[in-house]
Amino acid sequence: MIVNEPALPIDDIQGDILAGFRKDHVRLVFFQFADSSTKSVKRWLASYVRNLATTRQVAGYNAVFRSMRLQMQREPVEMSVLWRNIAFTSIGLGKLVGPAEINKFADASFIAGAEALSTTIGDPSDGSPGDARNWIIGSRANIPDGLVILAADSKDLVDREATALCSQITSFSSTAPHVEIGETRRSDPGHEHFGYKDGISQPGIRGKNLDGSYFTTRYLDASDPHALYYAAPGQPLVWPGEFLLNQPKQKGANADPLQWKTTTDGPPWATNGSYLVFRRLRQDVAGFNATVTAVHAALSRDAAFSGISLDLVGAMLVGRFKSGCPIMRSVSDDTALANDVYASNQFFFFSDTPVFSILPNPIVLSDTFPSAKADLLGERCPLGAHIRKVNPRDENTDDGNGSNNLQHRILRRGIPYGPEFDPASPDNSDRGLLFLCYQGSIVNQFQFLMQDWVNGNDAPRPTSGFDPVISPASRGTFYARRPDGTILSVALPAPVVSSTGSAFLFAPSISTIENLLAV
Repeated sequence: MIVNEPALPIDDIQGDILAGFRKDHVRLVFFQFADSSTKSVKRWLASYVRNLATTRQVAGYNAVFRSMRLQMQREPVEMSVLWRNIAFTSIGLGKLVGPAEINKFADASFIAGAEALSTTIGDPSDGSPGDARNWIIGSRANIPDGLVILAADSKDLVDREATALCSQITSFSSTAPHVEIGETRRSDPGHEHFGYKDGISQPGIRGKNLDGSYFTTRYLDASDPHALYYAAPGQPLVWPGEFLLNQPKQKGANADPLQWKTTTDGPPWATNGSYLVFRRLRQDVAGFNATVTAVHAALSRDAAFSGISLDLVGAMLVGRFKSGCPIMRSVSDDTALANDVYASNQFFFFSDTPVFSILPNPIVLSDTFPSAKADLLGERCPLGAHIRKVNPRDENTDDGNGSNNLQHRILRRGIPYGPEFDPASPDNSDRGLLFLCYQGSIVNQFQFLMQDWVNGNDAPRPTSGFDPVISPASRGTFYARRPDGTILSVALPAPVVSSTGSAFLFAPSISTIENLLAV
């Protein structure tokens, strides 16, 4: 069967959306500008647009970087680059194109803004941590108009660029830019502050480059029936409209994932742009460790979980061990499995996971680890485990069958911020994750994930409880299923993640910036 996938204008799509910058040093520069300075902003955009990284550039660089790492058997530290992308809130975009154009967007949450949706997605409104009125950025007093993302391999380079950019912004803004500093953790690269490997599961994007090759490399043999649905083990293929406006989307409605639909997501000039959600998520590391300890103590008192390790309890809450090893494939930490980026993501929940037929290649190898077996009741990976709450993969949910889950996938681009946590000398320093994600609909993707699944006690499946890791709900319950099928309920302490800033933005195409926003 041939699936006709659309050509992706990779020279017109900003690079962080589909390819991902993947840099150790990130600076998020938020800015505001007055209506009276709109002409100055347009002049600045006309000159700055040539600096913006495209998908072709970023994807090409990432491919060369990956190839060099494979050849050198180490990180190619000799390679260094600086990337820039830009996005606007509905307020900032409205200043450039007029409110009538903003009302043509189909996504009501983008138009309303992050603060207006804060309680809808579970943030408190009682003055406690996470209350939008106390946000560092994004509250009513400091809603940004725009955001420039700077990402580089060199800290000095990205800091110099951020300083120069802030100087440019002050020429059209009376308010000083707000800068967030993201840094890969030196002590544990690729891991967030709770200690767990992050960014493992990312979908593949259907579509082709201008030369006819697939944008997401296909590693499965064409004879494997899964090759129509997966680019690689654990990497389902998703129609590009789930991440880009006015492009083909998953048909949904329990349809075959190969089927697609067209929708009008916004004005024609919004085509190939993407919604960007920013959340400044403060992590209470001591609180999370205390939660794991409390759940461990409760489980240890039950005969069914006698002798359970602290590490396994943490993996039950997250769905993976800190190394990234999935509990679905191993109930003890297996670093070899964790280090295989494809094997560590190759598992289903609702059915036995088959062995895929892999084409000969140096990157994706057929793994020899035990295959994951169906886990319908959550006996191995609890229904409330973080990775199962936000990505139920093949299982039926309150939203329909497993194919519908592809409509809720997002492209995550987060990076830690703040100092390292020292368990020998715990403190309350501000540390956490600068969470960024791209999608074709905030309502149906990020908002749905938070409102329906993360904060849904009986979603995606009954008796799943709130997400024990990222839910801002005041209290929750963790449900552990015993081998006999009965459930042990464990009360969770206070939330361990709270939002201290947020913004809903739109990242336009390069041509839209050149031909509309900058003129």
